[in-house]
Amino acid sequence: MIHQQSPVPLYRQLALTIEQQIDAGVYTPGGRIPSEHDLVRAYSLGRPTVRQALEYLVRQGRVIKIQGKGTFVCEKTEAIDLFSLAGTSAAFLEKGISVERRLLGNAHIISVSGTRQQPFSGKDALFLQRIFFVKKNPILADELWIDHLFFPGIETTDFSDTSLSAVIRQRYFMTPDTCAQTFSLEVPPDSFRKKLQTGDNQPLLLVKRSLGFGGHAHAIYSHLWCRTDMYQFSQTIKGK
Repeated sequence: MIHQQSPVPLYRQLALTIEQQIDAGVYTPGGRIPSEHDLVRAYSLGRPTVRQALEYLVRQGRVIKIQGKGTFVCEKTEAIDLFSLAGTSAAFLEKGISVERRLLGNAHIISVSGTRQQPFSGKDALFLQRIFFVKKNPILADELWIDHLFFPGIETTDFSDTSLSAVIRQRYFMTPDTCAQTFSLEVPPDSFRKKLQTGDNQPLLLVKRSLGFGGHAHAIYSHLWCRTDMYQFSQTIKGK
């Protein structure tokens, strides 16, 4: 129920109403909720108010907007230990979640320029970009810089049908022994934003990660852009 004279902003009232309907089972996990147009008509509200309510619910992790399809109730899932050393795909598979990888172009060697925070700055590295999907919905993207001299021949790998962690484990008999990570909220670059189906100015969780192997602290450097409106991402830290 929306009360025009209430001190509670109209968008918060609408968001609360939708949340109560979700909790009551009116809208079930994975199910579609009414469109902006239908909500405007049903509650006699302006479109900006309805849009603000939906954006609030997205930030709260209750709904997800899928471009061209509508707004859906988020499915309840366990937290994904995305930042484990086992690899991105393995983190999802450990929870019984099937994930699909898609390459953005072919992996290729580039000359890296950038700030001193980029460990490959001024060097050549194997570069690749990927999008990860769960049930055809994009949930994260990453870009990786790999020391192809430390992993000789890795540039010949077809990454379209295999994971990077599996290649390094099976071909080079290595697993990472160190990991340095930083976390921030940033708007992804254009190459990722459209494919992740996010708003123009919507910040995502950005993880910058360096993986070390056998004393080489920066054998792999990556940026991971994570849609936290779809999954909770966690990090497991084990004591010695």
